[in-house]
Amino acid sequence: MNKTSFVRHITQCGEYEFSWYEVAGMVESNDLPVLLMVHGIGTSARYWFSVAERMKEKYRMILIDRIGYGESQGILINSLEETVSTLEQFIEKLYDGKEIIFIGHSFGGLIGLKMALGISSIDTFILISAFDKFFIDEIWFQKAKGNQELMQNILNGFMPDCDNDIKEVFKREAFAIPHKVIRNDFQVCIDSDLRGEIQNIKKKIYLVSGKEDKVISIRKSRNLHKKIENSTLIELDGANHNVVIEKPDVVAEILDFCVRTCIERKVND
Repeated sequence: MNKTSFVRHITQCGEYEFSWYEVAGMVESNDLPVLLMVHGIGTSARYWFSVAERMKEKYRMILIDRIGYGESQGILINSLEETVSTLEQFIEKLYDGKEIIFIGHSFGGLIGLKMALGISSIDTFILISAFDKFFIDEIWFQKAKGNQELMQNILNGFMPDCDNDIKEVFKREAFAIPHKVIRNDFQVCIDSDLRGEIQNIKKKIYLVSGKEDKVISIRKSRNLHKKIENSTLIELDGANHNVVIEKPDVVAEILDFCVRTCIERKVND
């Protein structure tokens, strides 16, 4: 259970209203980057709470609800390009000129890859279980009814010995999300294909993947690592797709390592 208090904020970006969280009482440091944490399908900003609790003494973190999730409001975004555009508006409005490190999980990783291909002001991306193309049986997808069917594959993303309470909380929150939101996200995944562009990424990319990931195979991260020249691959033993909530200590340690390495690299440059 999280003991840390989080404060929720609302930021208006055109027709979209973003809900986001930060640790209560956190004082921003001018010397350290802000960490923007972006969740995947069927979760929310709360997905990062346990990790943020473990990093609260070191970094300013922004945990954002994507449109349709949590308290974020607006017409559902039906393209990856528009998803990136709205996030960049959010960043510009809050932190124009401030160094940001993008941290994304799963679909959040796809968003990060697309952002890294553009002219984003962000130079460093830490992507967990990322993919450049998501393959799904489209006939099954069209027939699937309800969040339980659509989320079944992601529900398999826990290790066999995972605490049942963690899985139950995940299911309860996932099943409460409007069905049209989750279906829309899957459709965006189906429509998005970055395989022919990935090699053009010049930003610094950290790719993190569990060796036991049953949702997005570690082969995806290995292949991305081969294609992206300025990338680092970190493989996690005994970790499945939902490692962020299943092993927050491990994830916090990895994120801290990546951020510190990024800072040291810039100092040496």
